[in-house]
Amino acid sequence: MMDQEANKLYQIQGKHQQISRMMQQQILYEVETKVILCQKNFITFIDKALLCFNRYIVEFLILISLVASTSEWKILNYI
Repeated sequence: MMDQEANKLYQIQGKHQQISRMMQQQILYEVETKVILCQKNFITFIDKALLCFNRYIVEFLILISLVASTSEWKILNYI
């Protein structure tokens, strides 16, 4: 009688541990998925920010070159 109860308890404990491991694996999978998604979103954000930044740098360089060429032209006219 005591052995049967101990055996049932042992089986219940084993099932509980198995369910607990499965739940831990599921939680870990969900966390990993969210981390990967966050990483992809961050990389996308950085890409877009760099594209914007590059565009403004190019526009700034064009503006500087226009000002420089205009200044050179004015200087040449004075000579």
